[in-house]
Amino acid sequence: MKTEATAELRYESSVFVFGGNDYNMYSKGVLKREIRKEWLAYSDGTELYLNCFPMGLQSQYSKVLVEGDYMFFRAGVNENAVKAVVIPSVFIFGITGWLLSAVLKDGNRISPDAIPVALASAAVGGIFGNWIFGGRRRSYVLDLSTGMTHKLNPKFMMYLLADDLDLQTDYENEKDQKRLGVIKEYIDKLNDRIEQRKSYEKINLGIDIRCI
Repeated sequence: MKTEATAELRYESSVFVFGGNDYNMYSKGVLKREIRKEWLAYSDGTELYLNCFPMGLQSQYSKVLVEGDYMFFRAGVNENAVKAVVIPSVFIFGITGWLLSAVLKDGNRISPDAIPVALASAAVGGIFGNWIFGGRRRSYVLDLSTGMTHKLNPKFMMYLLADDLDLQTDYENEKDQKRLGVIKEYIDKLNDRIEQRKSYEKINLGIDIRCI
């Protein structure tokens, strides 16, 4: 039996403050932890949503923009890059708040009263770090043949299109290779070419079998 779930678009303010991707997924009777960490994707019959957490692209879900052998979607910055900014921000803001509170209250001595200020400052640091990356989106493809996720840039697009020289040449001649519409167009065309090759291979296989 299919598990019913609902994808809910998050508020922009929530994304900027807490980070993560654009959609929350809810399902009655299913633990949030399971949805967050164990589900890989969900389709409601119209749209397909990928869980970005297992891919290391922050939490929550992103909508697939092009389906096929290469799933094209937009998602947050890599989790490791986020941690590299958020953790130092928490530490720096926390220490600064603590020392500032200590100086204001007890001269050069560290006061226990400075701890709440340090925690509040650390929280501000975390929000600041999330704010830097919160609303930023990158283009990615999920390669269904390998299960690997790749960030899309002109160099990697040229690599993907290497087996279709005419398609690669057309892309190379594009004035704005990073534009979302351009990337989406060529991933869509690439998936179509792959499907055509698969169909051709099936036809040839059928001919070979009949000839035996």
